[in-house]
Amino acid sequence: MKGEDRLAVSCKSYMAAKFPDVLYFHVANERKTSKARGGKLKKMGVLAGVVDCFVDHPAHGYHGLRVELKDKTIKGVKDGRPVYDLKYPSTTQKDFLIKAHKVGYAVNVCWSLDEFMDTVESYFDGSFAPCDYMMNLINEDKKCLSKPR
Repeated sequence: MKGEDRLAVSCKSYMAAKFPDVLYFHVANERKTSKARGGKLKKMGVLAGVVDCFVDHPAHGYHGLRVELKDKTIKGVKDGRPVYDLKYPSTTQKDFLIKAHKVGYAVNVCWSLDEFMDTVESYFDGSFAPCDYMMNLINEDKKCLSKPR
């Protein structure tokens, strides 16, 4: 299993153990398919860029939580601390996250189980704040919206 898959399995295990009554699921949008089947799925409503994790439980003014999981690998060590090579959301995933945010969902990107756990726990305790990367996306989108067209 690759890194992001392992992370998704860990997130599911965490949710099942800590929040068993919360509707949580992972969207398997990264599957391989034929061109014909892909066309059929698109006609049926499969959407490119749908993020990995859905927590469908309203809390603190949000409709739910949407989380994109991304892999990170250690590329070296500097000053005794690991230096990571982070993968980032695709353009369609960023678009999905921004759209979900605009209609009232809490959104975030997580590179580790610890980040995912912090995201979910802060979502439920009312202290949720997106990571810096996600905040930059949201703020950049607001700048684009405020510019005259």
